Amino acid sequence: SLGVVLYELLAGELPFGGTTVQSQIARRLHETPMPVRVLRPEIPEALDRVVSRALARHPVDRYPTAQAMAEALAEALVIPVVAKRGAGILIGLVGVVGILAAGLWWTVSNRGGDSRAAPRSIVVLPFANVGGDPNNEYYADGMADEVAGALARLNGLRVAARSSAFQYKGRNVAARQIGTELGVGAVVEGSVRRMGDQVRITAQLVSTDDGLTLWNESYERAADQVFTVQNEIAAAIGRTLGIGAARSETGPGTTNRRAYEAFLQGRWHWSKRDQAGFEQATRYFEEAIAADSSFAKAWAGLGDTYSLRAGFGYLAVADGFARGRAAANRAVALDSTLADAHTALGFINLFYDWDWDGARRRLETALRLDPTYGEARLFYAWWLVAIGRPNEAVDSLRAAVRDEPVSLILNARLGSMLMLAGRYPEAERQVAHTSELAATYSPPRLDRARLLAVRGQYDSAAAIGAAVLERVGAYGSGVVGYALARGGRRAEALAEIARLAASPLTATTSSLGVAQTYGALGDLDRAFQWLDRAYRERDWALFFCRHDPLLEPLRGDPRWAAFVARMNYPPI
Repeated sequence: SLGVVLYELLAGELPFGGTTVQSQIARRLHETPMPVRVLRPEIPEALDRVVSRALARHPVDRYPTAQAMAEALAEALVIPVVAKRGAGILIGLVGVVGILAAGLWWTVSNRGGDSRAAPRSIVVLPFANVGGDPNNEYYADGMADEVAGALARLNGLRVAARSSAFQYKGRNVAARQIGTELGVGAVVEGSVRRMGDQVRITAQLVSTDDGLTLWNESYERAADQVFTVQNEIAAAIGRTLGIGAARSETGPGTTNRRAYEAFLQGRWHWSKRDQAGFEQATRYFEEAIAADSSFAKAWAGLGDTYSLRAGFGYLAVADGFARGRAAANRAVALDSTLADAHTALGFINLFYDWDWDGARRRLETALRLDPTYGEARLFYAWWLVAIGRPNEAVDSLRAAVRDEPVSLILNARLGSMLMLAGRYPEAERQVAHTSELAATYSPPRLDRARLLAVRGQYDSAAAIGAAVLERVGAYGSGVVGYALARGGRRAEALAEIARLAASPLTATTSSLGVAQTYGALGDLDRAFQWLDRAYRERDWALFFCRHDPLLEPLRGDPRWAAFVARMNYPPI
């Protein structure tokens, strides 16, 4: 109704014309009104868009609440400077619209709580595993993931990523606090109980504004009929929030119960990101594929697992990345709209192929398909580092951290990128912040060791590096030897070189660690020999070698420019 009033006020005629009420209604049902700017070109585009949306034929396309329309009008009502005849009329019209908008704003701002704006951002917390059977933990986590995925397909709803949501697993945190920490308007809580072949799933939607429950429901299904529950929950929440239909109604990608449960187990083990977890994830993803060979998500998960096993030094590099590429390609062939499948291939392009343009295309495709996908956002930032734009990488990852403020991996890698950009004081603050989020988390501790080494605090760097290396695989293996060498502890540095050189062949990042240590000792001939070996082994950490502070001793040697040229970086 307000859209009609605004249209007539601005255009001088009714939006649907007609000489009778009946004819106006008939045209309203079948026609879209002519944009105001066609009749009055001097009307601001932003104001025209507000009116057009208010008059949308289908209710789902209009503003969901009066509050939302008031906010849109407030943003649109910026009076332009019009240097021509008629400016006074335009300003007068816009001023009247402003009065209407102010009245609307006052009305929605002073009503009772029931008329407040519906939340437009949400987080799905890990579902409780009722009964406590650890064998069902993967299932409860998986259902929360699937509900979050279904909600992410609702138009206009921002869903906090898994990396943020799962920081609250096992913690009793009030909805208001979560809202403050994540910047979301509502929380989805739930539980899962498995009883033989029956599953009971409960879910509720809680406002972070006042802690009140906005919606709750229970679902009882046979175990082989749970595939649609997540979409049912998402649809019910969407209706509660007045949000439009999903962009797509895709489900988990399989109707095979055995494949689905094996996939959930694979993803649960993969999220641990350690050697045992990766091995278990491989087995479960392969089991899911054996049960349903067309299950694209399982193929993508398998591709990620093989690639990360190789990257962390838990699997021979050439073999691991080859298997990862085959699985990821299969996932894309089965479902070209799957963001994680394109991300899996982008990961290989970036960290193994050093195919900078191919990595960009894959990661940009993934982000078009799912702009909120944290893995794609992280790897795209790493791509920016690789091609020589670390400050842009910092800006990109800061935006991701704003969306996922308690994500450990994003916060940790923001610290890494600040360090690689040479912004050491900022990097130190970010590393400290991430450590406050999780004191035992290894990546920021490794970066702290690197920063201490750069700052000349070699003994502390060596001690922290030695304490953390077992938890990060072969990645970052050179920090201890580098710190020992720069600190004048030559014998200990040579012992560290011997230890790294004796590492299993699969732990290929040890070669880079040896090169970094020899460089710190001033033995540049051996440093370049081991750097060449790291190149042949496709050590994934070489992708940011131009910015690695632990390779600084090599940069004054003429062989350094020749080595960098082999990486075939695009011009900065």
